[in-house]
Amino acid sequence: MPFIELKDYRLHFRQYGSGPAIVFLHGLSFDSRMWEPQYEFFQKEYMTIGLDFRGHGFSDAPDIRYSIDIYIADVSALLNALHVHSAIIVGLSMGGAVAVEFTLQFPQRVSALVLASSAVAGHTWSDSYAKVMEKIRQSENPDELSSNLRQYWLNDPMFKGIRSRIEYARLLRDMATQFSGKPLLNHGDDFDHATPDISRLQDIASPACVLHGGEDRRDFRLIARKLATNISRVEWHQIEGVRHMINLEAPKRFNGVLQQFLYRVDAGGI
Repeated sequence: MPFIELKDYRLHFRQYGSGPAIVFLHGLSFDSRMWEPQYEFFQKEYMTIGLDFRGHGFSDAPDIRYSIDIYIADVSALLNALHVHSAIIVGLSMGGAVAVEFTLQFPQRVSALVLASSAVAGHTWSDSYAKVMEKIRQSENPDELSSNLRQYWLNDPMFKGIRSRIEYARLLRDMATQFSGKPLLNHGDDFDHATPDISRLQDIASPACVLHGGEDRRDFRLIARKLATNISRVEWHQIEGVRHMINLEAPKRFNGVLQQFLYRVDAGGI
């Protein structure tokens, strides 16, 4: 099991194949295991890399104040350790928010950007979504948090599509069970209230692909529209019949869209 050994903590990652680098960034409470169908498909042409953010999966979970800048530092540490100057960055949900901010801070390190069911820092969440997150964040200890994740998070309507696919439903449960919970128990408000605003999205020069499920929560559909409207070099794809975890609910369609996007980027068509 490979780790990046840093001064105060270590990060777990997965690496398969060779070629141009694709870095996959996971969603909140999950980890790099959620990208298994993508590793298998893309490692034939690319070096596919999955990262466990601090506090998630097999990475260390230090007692710190977690924020989007912590995860950006994790991505930088990963690329530096693997001597990758620039990469295709693919992020889903929270991983998408990290991918956007990473691209704004380090544009030279992102050759292409893929935002799937993406969150974005600074979004004003709907009351229904905010209430779910508030119930989880009110947990007083890791055991209560784990229980609340199962009750409120994994049972949220946005995961309904994945619950019908037993192997992936079990995978989500296993990842959420292993989640340390510290990024929620020691949560920094800057993730919710900071940038990027519309003007900053227009600063993204990398070719981008925005994907969302046609039946996902309205929050994520609105975010997809904002991203697609304000990033200059962009494709926008709505994947019908799926909800939030589009890479697992419809892996063949997701992989096909991503593959064709990357071919067009290589050809200079985006």
